[in-house]
Amino acid sequence: MVDFHNASWEARHAICGRFADKRLSEIGFKLIFAEQPNVLPADERRYIEEHFQERLTADGNVPWMTISKATTDLATLKVEGEKDPDHLLEIEAFIEGLQLRYGKPAVGTASGADLDIGR
Repeated sequence: MVDFHNASWEARHAICGRFADKRLSEIGFKLIFAEQPNVLPADERRYIEEHFQERLTADGNVPWMTISKATTDLATLKVEGEKDPDHLLEIEAFIEGLQLRYGKPAVGTASGADLDIGR
């Protein structure tokens, strides 16, 4: 784990593939994606992007935050009179950015199951 934190972003990719605990690999790949996505091979970047898209646009009662749930929560905050209107605008802009980036999932996207990349 120390090696991962001390390594360059390029080296971290290889280190993630060597973690015995698959969960650590997934977290490592997602961290690389968030901080330096260009380090990941295109197919892995696309896979993670599709994974996020599927989760963020999921329908129904799922145990994670989706764009739809965030939009509903924002509407509730507006009705309840959130005291900081600038904060609401920031949240709204963030949600709109997610909608523009992820929209609706494409046919054949990655499943919401665990990521299995880099192995």
